[in-house]
Amino acid sequence: MKRVVIVGGGYAGVTLARALDDAFDVVLVERKDRFFHNVGAMRAYADASLYSRLLIPYDRLLRRGRVEFDEVVSVGTGVVRGGKEWGADVVVVATGSTYGLPFKSSFRESKAFLAEAERSSAELASAEKVAILGDGPVAVELAGEISWRYPNKRLQLVSAGTRLLAGAANPRLGGKILEILRGRGVDVVFGTREVSGADLVIRAFGAGFGAPCLNTEGRVPVDRHFKVPGMEGVFALGDAADCGEAALSFLATRQAAYLGRYLQNPGMAPYKPAKWTAMAVPLGPELGATQLPLPGLPVVGSWLTSRLKGRRLFIEENWRRAGYTTTANTP
Repeated sequence: MKRVVIVGGGYAGVTLARALDDAFDVVLVERKDRFFHNVGAMRAYADASLYSRLLIPYDRLLRRGRVEFDEVVSVGTGVVRGGKEWGADVVVVATGSTYGLPFKSSFRESKAFLAEAERSSAELASAEKVAILGDGPVAVELAGEISWRYPNKRLQLVSAGTRLLAGAANPRLGGKILEILRGRGVDVVFGTREVSGADLVIRAFGAGFGAPCLNTEGRVPVDRHFKVPGMEGVFALGDAADCGEAALSFLATRQAAYLGRYLQNPGMAPYKPAKWTAMAVPLGPELGATQLPLPGLPVVGSWLTSRLKGRRLFIEENWRRAGYTTTANTP
């Protein structure tokens, strides 16, 4: 049976490992002891009691394959090297992206991350005036979560640009979000990064991309089958891969589902990037706006956004993907 070694246990790596578990000898190599469902990180920042539900063990992920905890330092044709060395027929690099704490974890042990994340949440709880720097999904979702959790806190969202969510294909999404935030009393300021008088300043921008195990900075170029040029049997996907799609978790899982099918059926047609990209931006459990993946990219408001994402944040779905039927009484 062919061996597939997957480097990275984020959204793409976990999805691919599950998809291949019955057909290959799967080894998932991950440096952290738990999967962090960072889609919920903004709400957890405002309500630290949520963090324990976002840290998901890997112990039930695979029935036949295995998860090994190590830091991979290099990848080549047929080999993956870290503290150990693994031979492989196929190597998939799914190392994701980086972001500042507590939006993503850089700690190998979840207990250390949890302690730091809870400290950040305590700082937020005690601050009277908070400024958030940024205008992308992380910044605006955090502004929405803080204004929901702490409606009397003085909150400012500071954008160096001219509108919110500039990466959204339909500018109406950013306009709708701006309307909701200002309606909740958030002071949204454009054209600057200067902040004065804030007790707490939160930097909510600046994702980092690269695959150190391939000695690359930025997203790794791949072809339409996610193959890394010049490296036989080596693939990359998710945030690590430059495949023509944005670095979004649901697109990473979509790519992983395709690669799982392709590795079992190499005659498949090339991957087609999503024609229309959804973007759901909850501002707390009940408010927000969503760009739907339909012709014209229509924007809908709070009712549908809360039901699509805002109320549950896909937490249960990610526990189920890890092999659990419930988040209750988990390790």
